[in-house]
Amino acid sequence: MTMPVNQPLGDYRAEACVGALLHVLGSRESAMRYLTFHPNGDALQSTLAGMRPRSFPTLLWRELAEYERNWLPEKALAVVPQDHSTANYYRRRRELIEWMGWRGVVSTLPSVFQLLFDLPALRIEKLCAALGLEMIATFAGASSDAQCEAMLAPLGRTPTAWVMNEISRMSGRSVELTISSAWQHAYTIISRQRTGRDIAFTLGRSLAATLYQQLTIAQREVITRSRLHRVVSDTRTFDTTSESQLRAIWQFVEHVIGGSRADVILQEALP
Repeated sequence: MTMPVNQPLGDYRAEACVGALLHVLGSRESAMRYLTFHPNGDALQSTLAGMRPRSFPTLLWRELAEYERNWLPEKALAVVPQDHSTANYYRRRRELIEWMGWRGVVSTLPSVFQLLFDLPALRIEKLCAALGLEMIATFAGASSDAQCEAMLAPLGRTPTAWVMNEISRMSGRSVELTISSAWQHAYTIISRQRTGRDIAFTLGRSLAATLYQQLTIAQREVITRSRLHRVVSDTRTFDTTSESQLRAIWQFVEHVIGGSRADVILQEALP
């Protein structure tokens, strides 16, 4: 197959209607004249020439399947109907075009959200927990050791030990006081209602949700197609009053989730 499956398709209605007609005509020679009206007609004709036996439906379904493998996420591929009816060809072509449009918007997302977009829900939750624990280590450094251990007690022994150890290594990796104070205030409220990993997850989730609210309407809409949406929607967010605060938060999240930092935290503190 020589189809340009990494390039976007055109108007699905034109392609699907011509495809449906070819599907009905089957392998009859009269179908060849209609193939020239298909937007990918030249490539299809080239492929068809080498097919034995020659079958327009087989050719069209192969083309569609290749596009789907290149453009649809695994969760969408898993529910693709397999019956090769003319009506299903049209429907799958239409849905493919819609997904391609969404993928175009995904490419405009900040890198952190692109990374999170296709991840399983459990992995997203773990990354948010790692983010939350890094937030805790950031604001906890302002307290004395005794105050810090008492404050961190709801986290449990292993996360608390990690935070205490991390504080001594965090010189130069801080955020402005207004940000860390807001994080500490949120931690105080959350730790009255939750314990352990749930505290870190809830805190990190709120920070991710804060950045989610900064996205465009189209970007937020595309995230509804991701498991990420359940994590960042309908949850507490932090107030941000300046561009500098937002930049600092983006940099903080990039530092934790954008590289290997989150996995280090998960391995050492949240096994």
